Amino acid sequence: MINDNFLDQLKLATPFSTIESEFGRFLCRLSRMPARADNDVPAAGGPSVPDAAEDHAADSAKDKDALWCFLAHLLLRYVRDGHSCVDVEHWQQALRAQLQNEDDKSALTGEARGNFLAALSALSAAAVHDAIRALANAHPQIIGSQAELGTPLVFHVEANGQALLYLNKYRQYELDVAAWMRQAAQEQSDHKLPLTDIGKVSTYFSDSTDSPDYQQLAVQLAVSRRFAIITGGPGTGKTTVLSAILALICRDHPQWRIALAAPTGKAKARMQEAITAGVENLSGDVSSEVKEKLLSLQASTVHTLIGLRPDMAKPIFHAEKRLPYDLVVVDEASMVSLPNMAQLIRALKPAARLLLLGDKDQLSSVETGSVLADLCKCQTLKGAIAVLHKNYRAKNNSTLTKCAQRVVETEDSAAIAQLAEDFYAMRPEVGQADAEFAASVPPESGKLAGALKKVVEEWRLDGWKDGKSPDDFFAYVNSFKILASNREGVFGVNNLNEQMCKVLGIAPFANGTPLMILENNKLTGLNNGDIGVVFNQQVFFPNPAWDGKDPVTKYRNFPLGGLPPYELVYAMTIHKSQGSGYQKVLMVLPEKDNPVLTRELVYTGITRTELKFRLWAPKEVLKTALQRPTRRISGLIAALDNGERQ
Repeated sequence: MINDNFLDQLKLATPFSTIESEFGRFLCRLSRMPARADNDVPAAGGPSVPDAAEDHAADSAKDKDALWCFLAHLLLRYVRDGHSCVDVEHWQQALRAQLQNEDDKSALTGEARGNFLAALSALSAAAVHDAIRALANAHPQIIGSQAELGTPLVFHVEANGQALLYLNKYRQYELDVAAWMRQAAQEQSDHKLPLTDIGKVSTYFSDSTDSPDYQQLAVQLAVSRRFAIITGGPGTGKTTVLSAILALICRDHPQWRIALAAPTGKAKARMQEAITAGVENLSGDVSSEVKEKLLSLQASTVHTLIGLRPDMAKPIFHAEKRLPYDLVVVDEASMVSLPNMAQLIRALKPAARLLLLGDKDQLSSVETGSVLADLCKCQTLKGAIAVLHKNYRAKNNSTLTKCAQRVVETEDSAAIAQLAEDFYAMRPEVGQADAEFAASVPPESGKLAGALKKVVEEWRLDGWKDGKSPDDFFAYVNSFKILASNREGVFGVNNLNEQMCKVLGIAPFANGTPLMILENNKLTGLNNGDIGVVFNQQVFFPNPAWDGKDPVTKYRNFPLGGLPPYELVYAMTIHKSQGSGYQKVLMVLPEKDNPVLTRELVYTGITRTELKFRLWAPKEVLKTALQRPTRRISGLIAALDNGERQ
């Protein structure tokens, strides 16, 4: 069972962070305090002058300290890794795989490692669950079965028997999201807008020969429901659909207030651009007043929308102070974390509508949860979800779109291994002369600069340093990106950015240097993910309020010293690239396997371009990544489908 010896070995295998250790100590102190009559959780600390009985209780409690520290470690580690709760069986499997695959990085070596692996295998999840139940019985002020009890920890057993341990607030987040969406998904109009009317809104629809036309069906679904999800891969027309939905909403409900939001500054800018482009494709049947209203809508980040700032305990808008909007649209919803989704729905006014758009197969939020992917698996929400199937960009590079589809759909291990091999043999189809799809093993570390120089020359990026204006530099910045899985190492973002400075002949912070903002900043109005370029010792950023006419207002510029934290961005992590699109992408995987390498990461990297794609990856590393689907431990699906409440 969990004891001091086991805990010491665990700390060698996977060192505890300071906050994990401190949280464990806090739970130990809390467990020594007598429960108050009202069952409230007492404050942190301990009795100042314990008597003999309390000394005895403290001695007895020390036997449980290892278990409290173990649970504290698991809870904070799982949240850090993006899970909303702990599944003990998942933890055992993941830790065994980690230890068996590690080389000399672990401090737990030799016979000690073998002994610990044996102890880990002998430790049954059922035994840990029984120990948690015993703690819950002895300390109901610390571990409860329901979030509403207010206990710091919640131990919940689902209908299928799966036992999950939560920090209270994450269970509450799940329940709040589930309750709102279950209720909202049931609310729909008695009258569906005829497809003949929808077909007149967009020139794309009027010219369509698809049967069924999934885009028009998605519009029909969204305008008839209080809550809807539209999901599909890049190129399936989500933004075309959104423009049509907004046009119909503005036509039929001209008094409604509409908010547009996205998880990052970059995704926000792309959403704004997509709305502007979408208005141009609306048909003549859409009035000029409606088009003007759509063009006047300004997208924001989700954080900005709800008023969430690092220096505040909770958002400005919440259950007691609601957002004023009648419809809220969130693009790139796969990147929205569980806490942010819960905070958003808490802030919606009672009758407000919510529309989520995104690719359910993309990487999840870098923070807690995989909300969009989970929602798309819920049977309760089946009638509120529209899936876009047809890729309208396939004409640009059909090999790439077919490969991305295979990455998502292939499940059999032998078929995945074959897919990994096929990557290196795929070529653009005849007739797509501008397309490129090429995978190869990475260059040797000493030959990296030469390989990058070849990419620069073949993709005609060598004129980058000769730009004469921000427009010239943004043409390069917006068309090309190196995407890497990791930040460190020879093939990590940091080294790739350093090498690209040399290969392009652009000294750091000289004209043309691309920079990416790393934090939201209220003073400048810049957001995490915003990209600017250096020009004449200023950094220029696209102005989201630009009317498309006056060149003077096209950019906002700031001195380098006036920027929030930033970094070079010739290369960026694949996680950071979500919500972006480029004409040319070089994707780079490391020399050795890494836990961050997953099927969703490969899919996300591939789908950042629609024209030219190159991959540098060792074959075994690529195969391992494709065989590792992302799994975020969550109770959200069960909470929705089983009607779970407090």
